Amino acid sequence: MKCTSVPILVGPIHGDLRAANIRVRATDAIVIDFFSNCVDPLLYDAACLEASLLIDGFARDRQPVETWFSSIKPLYETPGLECGKLSPNPVDCPLWFYAAVSQVRRYARQWECPGDGAGASHQAGASHQYAAALALALLLKASKDPWLSGPEGQRRAAAYAIAELILIKAFGTAGVANSTAAAGAS
Repeated sequence: MKCTSVPILVGPIHGDLRAANIRVRATDAIVIDFFSNCVDPLLYDAACLEASLLIDGFARDRQPVETWFSSIKPLYETPGLECGKLSPNPVDCPLWFYAAVSQVRRYARQWECPGDGAGASHQAGASHQYAAALALALLLKASKDPWLSGPEGQRRAAAYAIAELILIKAFGTAGVANSTAAAGAS
């Protein structure tokens, strides 16, 4: 199996950017709790924020997990995680989540390097760095408390499935098939 290397943008980040560390006042977002700040890939903060909104943002939601999953799944079905052309159904869809994800991804695109290393703007053929960062953030969220039950536990399990969907859409199934075959051989 061949692994390619592409440049990434690294710099000072919050390190623990999640919904609980953002306070909203009118139209201002105020970020708090900078104790985890560090120098890491810039995409990590955006990915952690989106993963937090996905898991923690629905804590008070009372709809069945299956309904919740089908309402947010379209956001994760495009290879480049493009959400600008999606028209969510306002009857069964959390419009606030679509709006928040659109904003997070809008800024994340600015920190994604193209696959050829020619610059920092998002373009066709990019390396899907945000997709990889988001899949990692979702897997970390999914594995945070493996014994958790109830709706939050189900959302965390769904985060694992969404991470797999993102990776397959962005990078194809070749790596999945190879890892499945390797796991079966051991």
